[in-house]
Amino acid sequence: MWDESHWSDPAVSDPYSKSKHYAEKAAWEFVAENPGFEVATINPAFVIGPLFDARASESLRVVSALLKREYPAMPRLGFNIVDVRDVAAAHVLAMTNPDAVGKRFILSNGFIWAQDLAKLLNTHFAAEGYKAPTATLPDVVFRVIGLFDPTAKAMTALIGKEAAYSNEQVRTVLGLELRPIEQSIIDTGRSLIDTGAV
Repeated sequence: MWDESHWSDPAVSDPYSKSKHYAEKAAWEFVAENPGFEVATINPAFVIGPLFDARASESLRVVSALLKREYPAMPRLGFNIVDVRDVAAAHVLAMTNPDAVGKRFILSNGFIWAQDLAKLLNTHFAAEGYKAPTATLPDVVFRVIGLFDPTAKAMTALIGKEAAYSNEQVRTVLGLELRPIEQSIIDTGRSLIDTGAV
């Protein structure tokens, strides 16, 4: 189980994750060198949730692609998920709660395999013509795709791996109960459809 005492390893991270690692390290170093400043950091998992408009974020691209059936099958990959509404609430709570000062907060409300995410979308949206693929893409095929696709290449190390993150600190210090990931997925799908983002 990963918690706030753990840090990512930039040596094995993709460029996006690496940038987040170094940005947070810089914030903590700045505060250590400049007394009088306070910081709390929010470290969200894969962020999904309702949209403000039809411009879907890169995170929602996965859900959108599933609803549009852009993939014939799903690799054995999964995600730790958090709802964007909970991320926003955590930021406000971390800014207003004195107990948050000097702490890191992981925001994840659980892990779901891509195939299970697709099945959940099908349960709620297949009748509307949005049928996500649930077949399994063989690992070897995904690795071959990774030879030509940088995004797939970055994810090949995650094939078949499940990670668990503790959200105890966000619950006990900030008092925030995160939405169930199933509800976040359903709300995301509904929002993508209703805003015309799929």
